Amino acid sequence: MGMIRQGLLTLAAASIVGMAQTPPAAKPEVSSSKTDPAVLKKEHFVRKISAGASLGALVLVPVGDGEFAQNPTATLSITSNTKTKGKMLGWGGVVQVALPKKMALAGTFMIHGSKLETDRTTIDGVDNPFTTADERKITDFKENSSIRYHDYGLLFRRYDKDHTARGLRVFVQGGGAFRKVNQIRTTRTATIAGNTTTDNAPIPQKSNLTRGFTGGIGFQYNDDFGFRIVPEFRFTRWLDKTFDNQSYNSRKNQFEAILSITF
Repeated sequence: MGMIRQGLLTLAAASIVGMAQTPPAAKPEVSSSKTDPAVLKKEHFVRKISAGASLGALVLVPVGDGEFAQNPTATLSITSNTKTKGKMLGWGGVVQVALPKKMALAGTFMIHGSKLETDRTTIDGVDNPFTTADERKITDFKENSSIRYHDYGLLFRRYDKDHTARGLRVFVQGGGAFRKVNQIRTTRTATIAGNTTTDNAPIPQKSNLTRGFTGGIGFQYNDDFGFRIVPEFRFTRWLDKTFDNQSYNSRKNQFEAILSITF
């Protein structure tokens, strides 16, 4: 029994020594090869698709004041005078699609209105100097017209920064434009020898669809709530006139300041 006890003690001592010499198991290492996808994803400060509302102010109304005088024949004379009461402010919207290499394509539309007041007199015939009466036919017209314009544009924009770069950015833009007259309302009175008649025939247009070219410059500021504030200045050169009739004529040059808020 003494030998058995001594053997067990020897075996226990050897086991304790072995355990002390065995190094502790290493902790598993956390792999650093994986990165959160949100970290790798770049933020786009010019979004791939953005849209918003616009408020614009024209420097000059679409139709200017004018005077007209003509003698088509020896016995017919026409005089006309037009005053404009334009609505300088307009409203609309914009949709923009980001393109590679600092580029973007923007579709825009703006709605403007103007009012025209025209006094026109036609004198037809010859007055007999030997009578007290005036034998000529004198007609006085008074016209009040309200016009609504729809302006559309397709503009290429180039920013001074990449779409993923932070901060205020500047862009230049250029492209095509066209204008459509959406509505004309006219009230006209004609007075002949004290008798007055009224009609509502719209004033004539030279072109219902006018084409042009637009260029401009603008800025984009990103706020902390995800909105884009975009002030810009545009110049449009119309290739034709919407109205070209006696004393009222459309302007071919258009200057406009616009403020858009997009998201």
